[in-house]
Amino acid sequence: MFRVLFAPAAKNDLQAIYNYYENTIKGLGERFLKATDERLERLALTPLASELRYENVRCTLIKKFPYLIHYTVNQIQESVIVLRIFHTAQKPIWDE
Repeated sequence: MFRVLFAPAAKNDLQAIYNYYENTIKGLGERFLKATDERLERLALTPLASELRYENVRCTLIKKFPYLIHYTVNQIQESVIVLRIFHTAQKPIWDE
């Protein structure tokens, strides 16, 4: 099983998305976090299952939510590094 690590920008993305959903409908933010955790657990087991989208960046969809987890895999250190979490209609911007 690979370790899942978060870049600071990904932590910020996760918090902002949670806040948005929780402020929209009470409990929806928690459902988003649960769906995200489930996807991250699968990534830890099968990190190479998702397709490469950019040079070495893979993407996977969060079930029931229109968000993609953008991540890289370090096979030597057996880790998944979550770079960002973007809405599927949003153009990834890596410098933020």
